[in-house]
Amino acid sequence: MPTQDMFRVLNADCLARIYVEARQLRALRSLSMTCKSIRKSCMDILFERCHGYIVDDRLVHWPPPPTLWPHIQQLNYYGSVEDPVPELDWRAPETLPAERLARMLRAMPRLRGITVSNTRTGDGISWAILQAILSTPQLRSFEVKGRMYRAYDRLRQTKLDFAPLESFRYHTFVYSKPPRIYSEEKELLSNILSKLSSTLVTLILPAECISIDTLRGLDWPKLREIQFAGDGQGFCVPDADLVSILGRVPRLRALSLDFAIADRSQVQAYWPARAQHAEFPWPELGSLALTWVHPEENIFHHLPATCRRLSLRSWPRAYNHYRMRGNFLRDIRWRLRLLSPPVILEALQECCDLPLEHLELEYRASSDDIGLLAYVARTFTRLRTLRLIRYRPLKDNAPVPVKDVVEQFSVMQNLRVLELYLDLENVTLQQRRPQPYEEFCRELDAALTDIAPTLCSSLVSLCLITMDGDGPARWRYYRPVRVPGSSTSLVFDFVHHEIDYLRARPSW
Repeated sequence: MPTQDMFRVLNADCLARIYVEARQLRALRSLSMTCKSIRKSCMDILFERCHGYIVDDRLVHWPPPPTLWPHIQQLNYYGSVEDPVPELDWRAPETLPAERLARMLRAMPRLRGITVSNTRTGDGISWAILQAILSTPQLRSFEVKGRMYRAYDRLRQTKLDFAPLESFRYHTFVYSKPPRIYSEEKELLSNILSKLSSTLVTLILPAECISIDTLRGLDWPKLREIQFAGDGQGFCVPDADLVSILGRVPRLRALSLDFAIADRSQVQAYWPARAQHAEFPWPELGSLALTWVHPEENIFHHLPATCRRLSLRSWPRAYNHYRMRGNFLRDIRWRLRLLSPPVILEALQECCDLPLEHLELEYRASSDDIGLLAYVARTFTRLRTLRLIRYRPLKDNAPVPVKDVVEQFSVMQNLRVLELYLDLENVTLQQRRPQPYEEFCRELDAALTDIAPTLCSSLVSLCLITMDGDGPARWRYYRPVRVPGSSTSLVFDFVHHEIDYLRARPSW
């Protein structure tokens, strides 16, 4: 039977599964060239995602040809959406009109998501282009990486039917000098959110862009995931706490508040002990991530039994600061605010009855942090994933007690994945120079030798987060190999490079 006849026997679902797997193996393009019938049937998968970007001052793959419009589901563009069409020089004054962009987007019936990474210039997106994108009726997801607001662009109040977006994601540059936001950008986002609050399921925003009045004054009937990251000073208001600010999000399931703050004295509790709230506003909450714990914090005591994931961490990651040079940290006004083991222990004791399956802890080590780890292993026996980011005590160059740290988890029978950052590199904030690579490799091998015999029997993956060099953090995954009658050995599996926000081009 000819190949094309064999493919005709399969239904659309089977063909789609085959094409998706072929794409993962980078074989779909070759498969599509075998015959016309196969190419026609795989067009929706082959051109599902379309990418446009700038290379050597030239636009590539933008705009996509009209023959591909019926198949595109996701548009990813790297640069300014208003860059000229390919036949024009990008330095010319002509730009892609918003009307032309709107017509193109509306002619893509399968389009569901648009991502704009305007990292080339950091100029932001004009209000006209934003209107053209957000009014595309079939759009369900919109994401911006870089700056969304274009400075000095006047916001014109127009009656516009926005698409019923389910996902709105806005990521700014983590390390950028103040001011990180304009008041007009706050107004812009408030206008957008007021039209999307009834349909949004996922909301990711910089903390500086958030209007407390907007969050508190709107109903969010479908919102399930919230991620706020940035300067948390705007959330430290005397007349409102987190529970009252997000009290109208009844279906919330994942809450991540990655806040940095310059003045520790301004930190306030998310649920103050004095607050008189009738009940916990998020009965379906399954994941909570916080970066500070106030001495009068009461939120841990009220977490529901649905909570399976808890993270107490710092933001930005303190190990990324090791790569800074000069007075960069002072200029951007970020400060290292690490939690202490006693504070974390007190928070965990408040929620010791939770059936946690995933736990993340990040703190500055002290003389009693081994007791904290022992409490975790003894109390949260259902943990399947544990991430521990432990920094050396200040002005302490003593060897890291790798064996003592990992040995505390040997009694955990359900633990599957253990991710560790143990500050193995001999780097201090004053030194700001990485150690020689050969010395780092010796310390890493010694750590693996200490870790292997103490691993629990249920573990299937061990990850060591390292900072060997000036690049992004590397997540080195190892697979335990257990041979009866012999000791456990660790076999290198793969390495994952953390997203490097430091090398993203800032907007300043």
